[in-house]
Amino acid sequence: MWPNKTLPVTTVTAIVIIVTAALCAGLLGYILMKYYFQYKKDLYAFTKMYQQDKGILKERLAAYERMTLFLDRISIPQLLLRLASNESNPDGLVQSLMISIQKEYEYNAPQQLYFSDELWKIITLAKNEALAFIQETAAQPEVKTADQLQALLLSKWNEIESNPIQIAQSAIRKEAALYLH
Repeated sequence: MWPNKTLPVTTVTAIVIIVTAALCAGLLGYILMKYYFQYKKDLYAFTKMYQQDKGILKERLAAYERMTLFLDRISIPQLLLRLASNESNPDGLVQSLMISIQKEYEYNAPQQLYFSDELWKIITLAKNEALAFIQETAAQPEVKTADQLQALLLSKWNEIESNPIQIAQSAIRKEAALYLH
């Protein structure tokens, strides 16, 4: 099968060929192992980052939920349900309503870490609008008793076309939706 001619291969040539083949195989093995370990390292880092993102997402969604609840709690009808029966004096009712809004706001202020600056401004504006609404309504000359103030607050609140609380809640839903898709 092979021609009768034999190549003169010396021992040194054979050793060089074997060493060269071994070096090539070793280099190839080193390169493959290097890429394999880099892949494993990157996969571990990605998995860790993904797990952290899931945790942050849960915290962020909980913050959106808390602020939605905050806005619901500072809406005029909800405030009056909670606080109106305690006061007979209109000035006392105004103070109770405003203190309640401010305390709710301060309690929920740390949640702003999870919101965009624009959303936090909208939420703060809604709180300030609710405070201003209470003050403006209480300043009406027809308000003589806490009951009259309650009735006027409810009727004027229901007349508002662009309710600041609803606008802020809508903004929260829009921003939260960005993280859910």
